[in-house]
Amino acid sequence: MADFRVLNNKRPRKAEPPAVKQNVVYDVVLPPKVPGFTFTVQGDTIILTEYVGKDKHVIIPGTVTTPDGGMVFRILIGKEAFFDCRSLDRVTIREGITSIGDRTFKDCIYLTHITIPKSRCTKHEFTGRIRNSLRQFECSLKHPRGFETRNLGDSVEIVKFHPTDFPEVIIPKTFFDPPLRVTSIGKHAFGKGKLRTSRIIVGEIPGADSRDSGKYGHLTRITIPEDVTSIGEGAFADCTSLADIMIPEGVTSISDDAFRGCTSLTSMILPKGVTTIGKEAFRDCRSLTNITIPESVTSIDEGAFADCRSLAGIMIPEGVTSISDEAFRGCTSLASTILPKGVTIIGKEAFRDCRSLVNITTSEGVTSIAKGALVGCVSLTNTTIPERITSIKMGAFYGCESLINITIPERITSINREVFYGCKSLTNIIIPDGVINISAYVFHRCTALANVTIPKSVTNIGPEAFKGCGHVTIYTPRGSVAWRYAEENKINHKEIIP
Repeated sequence: MADFRVLNNKRPRKAEPPAVKQNVVYDVVLPPKVPGFTFTVQGDTIILTEYVGKDKHVIIPGTVTTPDGGMVFRILIGKEAFFDCRSLDRVTIREGITSIGDRTFKDCIYLTHITIPKSRCTKHEFTGRIRNSLRQFECSLKHPRGFETRNLGDSVEIVKFHPTDFPEVIIPKTFFDPPLRVTSIGKHAFGKGKLRTSRIIVGEIPGADSRDSGKYGHLTRITIPEDVTSIGEGAFADCTSLADIMIPEGVTSISDDAFRGCTSLTSMILPKGVTTIGKEAFRDCRSLTNITIPESVTSIDEGAFADCRSLAGIMIPEGVTSISDEAFRGCTSLASTILPKGVTIIGKEAFRDCRSLVNITTSEGVTSIAKGALVGCVSLTNTTIPERITSIKMGAFYGCESLINITIPERITSINREVFYGCKSLTNIIIPDGVINISAYVFHRCTALANVTIPKSVTNIGPEAFKGCGHVTIYTPRGSVAWRYAEENKINHKEIIP
């Protein structure tokens, strides 16, 4: 069989069968045609090396035949075959193509869709190379604009969304043909500011063409498909225009940072199956006024609702056993809350700077109030320290300027430094028998403090424990550590009989 590309070192000439030379007849195979491409031939395979056409929509066949139909060539797409093809808008790859070279579509900045054969949809070595060079692609059926997915076997996960300026985004219930259900929204899929829309429409819209969600501005229902069970870390983080979203019943956890920085989100109903609210899941949702937490929730992780400045009230379900560090820090509109019986720990700075918090009801099950738990709660007037607590950590009530009265339980053995620092409205305090330590600065700048009763059990009072308490009188047994402390620091003191 003659080579139709190279004719030794002689000048080019056209071969027309049958060619006759020296009484010998040669069969000459004319080359197949792949319009718009340069290519090389290896046996029965054509490798596309470069697209040189100008079409906006290119269809790549799986095979081509010679003009006489005598030979069939299969097609492979070579490395960087479409590199920097700025005329391209859409590419369709037909069934039969099994290989795509590295960086095939690199820098095709106007390419919006690529459709690949059904048989290649689950082949990572095929789809992965497309993803590495293209922001989105379609597999068999139309893939909604801006999405990337990961095959999970019998379902798919949305792994990435690329920005659009459409007023809504339609997330379908299924991808591909045969359809695979969407069951997971992956880590940072819509996060880091990718979503610049006010709504997310999730589900099948009758008559809708998923390639152009921009024309469905009348839709107001905002849901996630009922098959979704997982919302990944940072899935919607920093989606600053997102105002409302409904989560299906199948979801069991809200991962870390899931809705952090959604500054337009106003309300949220968590489904009954949710058991965990992850770290900083709703942090800085500054427009969030209301959230419904189901009874199934057992854990509210660190910073889950921190800086939710519009959150005025929240019902914490009975199953919750701990309020983690900074869980409600900076919720400046939070006026009151009731901690359920199951809560045993109030974490570090859990309610710090909740400046509108007037009342917090703690359960008798609480055994620990961590450092700075209520620091800066300037409106707090009354609260009860549960009986089971044995130690009040550093700065627990620091700067609670409106706190008038507080009862210290009898099991307390130590009051750590700065616990009541700056509680300017506190007038009377009774230290129970059994306390052995009052640390430094405990009552520093409690300017209204008039009467403090200190038992004989106290063996240490730290430096400047009562500094700035200009009108205080210490009531304590004669000869006690508190008596000597008052004398040495020229504080008014009176004897009580133990």
